[in-house]
Amino acid sequence: MNKIRLSIDEPCHEKWKNMTTTQQGRFCASCQKEVVDFTGMSDTAMFEFFKDRQAGSVCGRFMNNQLQRDIEATRKRTPWLPFVFKVVLPALLLGNRAMAQGAPLKVVPDTTQKPVYDLEKIGRIAVSPEMRTVRITVRNEEGQVIAGARVHSTSDLTELITDENGRLEIKVPRYVGNITFFVDVVGYGKLERSVKLPSHKRKARVSLVVKDEYKEIIMGMVAYPSKQQVKKEAVCETDMPLRMYPNPVAAGQKIWLKTDSLEKDNYTLQLLDQAGTVQLQQAMQIDGKNKTVEINIPRLTAGNYLLTATAAATGRRRSGQIVLH
Repeated sequence: MNKIRLSIDEPCHEKWKNMTTTQQGRFCASCQKEVVDFTGMSDTAMFEFFKDRQAGSVCGRFMNNQLQRDIEATRKRTPWLPFVFKVVLPALLLGNRAMAQGAPLKVVPDTTQKPVYDLEKIGRIAVSPEMRTVRITVRNEEGQVIAGARVHSTSDLTELITDENGRLEIKVPRYVGNITFFVDVVGYGKLERSVKLPSHKRKARVSLVVKDEYKEIIMGMVAYPSKQQVKKEAVCETDMPLRMYPNPVAAGQKIWLKTDSLEKDNYTLQLLDQAGTVQLQQAMQIDGKNKTVEINIPRLTAGNYLLTATAAATGRRRSGQIVLH
């Protein structure tokens, strides 16, 4: 089996936050099953997980874009290549050695008359093109700047990251009139936009607006093909998760939590590992004015972690997954 397709039908109504943390996800007391968290897994990891399992034997939690599509096995290296190199290379070396041990070579001097060039008169002088500065700001549809957005363009394929003010700068030649920008932000849709730059200006400003395309998280029993059969079982739903960026993030770096979906209240933030151990805890106040909260991530082992925000007044808890690399 070179590929699988995962699907989930008939959602149930158990809440992720009410489940007990386990090593691979959480335990659902209602279903008496472990719910495996696949939201941070790559396609390769999911394929390896499901390839030898029977359909309907796994209850899981997924992003919407992980379902109803083909998940293929990674292409393996050709096993005979190392053998070919081991055989061919010694043969080539032996062939060279045999040639070297043949009749002595005669050295014939080169008497061809070669022209003498005047180096001061040959060639064209390379002139560096005049450059212009393009200042880029990335915002969402509400006009809020987005820090940690990944941006590259057809003029400069190097990926750049916006600062805390959602800004970055690039240098492009003055003769470049049109540039296509590509923006990727966790929690938002990807953006591709072509911009025409004014030819008479040495500086240009570009505003890039990304749309909020929140993908619902789904969890529950997984239906997938096993031994040429497909079975379908029941599923669970969750609250809208917390959104952070950049995500994934390097351990020891800063991450920003979006607070626009949180009610005004005092919160307790906790960062939990997969065993449920609290690795970070801090207080947070939401007054409706602050749109993001800065969090300093400790230097932890790479992997998947859970960030929770618990409201003091209502006790309501929201959570979101952070991937550390």
